Amino acid sequence: MVAPMNDSSTSSVSSKEERATLYERLGGDAMMNIMVWSFFDELVEHPDMKPFFKNIAMVAMKTHTVKLFKVMFGTDEEQPDDENLREYLLRTHTRLFRDLGLDAGHFDTLAGCFVEGLQSFQVSQDLIDECVALMAPLRVVFEYGAELAKKEKEMDPKELKKLPWASAKTIGTEEPAVLPTLASIDIPDWLPTALAGKNATKHTVREWTCELTDRFGAEGDSEIADTFLDQPWVDHHIFCVSFLQLAFLPDDVDVAHRQKMLEIVMYPRGRYCARLSRHLFDRMITQFALACQKLGMSTHHSKPAEEKLLTYRSAFAGKTVKVGGATCPHILSKTYEQHMEMVMAQERESSMRKSSKKKKRSNKKAFTRLIMEAPDCSETETGSVTSRETLNASFTREDASNRSTSRSSKKSEGKDSKRKSKMPDFIKRVFKAGQ
Repeated sequence: MVAPMNDSSTSSVSSKEERATLYERLGGDAMMNIMVWSFFDELVEHPDMKPFFKNIAMVAMKTHTVKLFKVMFGTDEEQPDDENLREYLLRTHTRLFRDLGLDAGHFDTLAGCFVEGLQSFQVSQDLIDECVALMAPLRVVFEYGAELAKKEKEMDPKELKKLPWASAKTIGTEEPAVLPTLASIDIPDWLPTALAGKNATKHTVREWTCELTDRFGAEGDSEIADTFLDQPWVDHHIFCVSFLQLAFLPDDVDVAHRQKMLEIVMYPRGRYCARLSRHLFDRMITQFALACQKLGMSTHHSKPAEEKLLTYRSAFAGKTVKVGGATCPHILSKTYEQHMEMVMAQERESSMRKSSKKKKRSNKKAFTRLIMEAPDCSETETGSVTSRETLNASFTREDASNRSTSRSSKKSEGKDSKRKSKMPDFIKRVFKAGQ
């Protein structure tokens, strides 16, 4: 016999429902993954939206969209400020505003497809209304972006360079501004030809970077994805272009340019984080070789590129740092900075442990040399006796002193790192960059 539910248990269930976020009430990770995958499958076939998804790494985009919805529909502690969200959307859609004519009408189509998708999964109208209430205010970003793109085409290129970047603060104003460039990389003239020979087109490089992005993602190589998907969406293209340049760099290329490309590949999560490991770089080369096969490159051209990549192998780290890229907070999450501080603290601690071990090994070798070179018992010029036991005791005291100093400096360094905590480089690019 089932006991009747009393008032306290009823209120407990009610309070749990009240505490649940919109994201959780929509079904959480499992349901959101299914809905987002279905949503994009519909979008890429929509005649008005199809052009925007040509040469786009769809798997990675779906993953980042789930992360974005988790923040937008999440807790108050995670939800981004309205200004930051608008700034992010404006900056990450610049190319689509300028080159493909993205506008508010396309936003309406996208929102309509999203609502239809929720309805097809039998989501209640109340939940759909909550989603719409959060998304509808973002339409103004697409109106503004399209308006700026139109004005840019009518202006002198020299005048454009003098104008400041548009931002969330300039949306809805008449202030002169140009669309912001969040992150970009120049494509050298030789790269499309190196990739496709006489068949090269203006889309060749993006075709290759999309292929690599999905191969480096969760459904390609999950080990690489752990690091790769911790990058913001817009940085994937830059990383893959740099990787391709390393593979096909002409011998006479500028040394500084070579070093710049290498540094981008060495630090996929930014210079503030650990280097990419040799293990992951090797796996990337394997995925690159598979991409070459799929995209029709002959082994005559792909094999030398693989060998060239291997020449950089020694520049990468010996240990792989796991960061949980696909599951870590979206860059817009208010908890993202805390997450990055935690990751950086772990990496600093690991680096300090490694440094400490090296020092101990170095001290041990020095001690061994002293012991081997010292006689069992010998007279010094002052008449005192030095023995291996005396050296041993002296060395032990010195080692203890070093450890004490190390602990003191580590404590001091910990305090300094808290005081000097810096915002990650690419967050600065997203929210603070300007001309």
